[in-house]
Amino acid sequence: MTATEFLHQINTAKKARKISDAAIARSIGVDRSYLAKVLKGQHAVSLDRLLQVCEVVGLKVRLEGFTD
Repeated sequence: MTATEFLHQINTAKKARKISDAAIARSIGVDRSYLAKVLKGQHAVSLDRLLQVCEVVGLKVRLEGFTD
């Protein structure tokens, strides 16, 4: 999955659950304008912060290992 696809999944979940950027921003302790840029792919974000956003919108993230 690309970063764009991942952000699309987050935004789809956000809309489906009718959760605003402002509500997510309050929940994770960031400014709404910063979050909006993150969700548009215009600002870098840490994995930790991205996982917080996923939790708020009800997404579970699973990492799979690579095999050689």
